[in-house]
Amino acid sequence: MLSKRLKLLRGSKTQNEVAYALGISRARYSHYENDHVEPDIQLLIKMANYFNTTIDDLLGNKADLYLGEIKPQYGTNQESPVNEILDLLNKHNVNAMSFFDIKKWEALKPEQMRELVNYFNYLVQQAKENVE
Repeated sequence: MLSKRLKLLRGSKTQNEVAYALGISRARYSHYENDHVEPDIQLLIKMANYFNTTIDDLLGNKADLYLGEIKPQYGTNQESPVNEILDLLNKHNVNAMSFFDIKKWEALKPEQMRELVNYFNYLVQQAKENVE
């Protein structure tokens, strides 16, 4: 799983760029992407920081966070809330990884970001009330 995540997170960057940022050789980084060896914990921490993610995410322990892998909890009905959200995101060409790429959100104006934060907070509060 790590090798696949590294390739995906690297995106359009070269192995050389990522290796340089991590302080290792390109060949060593290539071994991680090709699943020949596994990094030690210190390097995993550096990788997670570099890719702005968590070690769990790098190792694939949070696969259900990604939109393309959400398992509908309301059955397979196309009208379920989860499927509605996935359809909306697909309609606007928002894929799983780009949705969670916070750097891409920097294009939002400050007032748009505040509005988004306020709305997320509202939704979280509503979800908590639904559980209680």
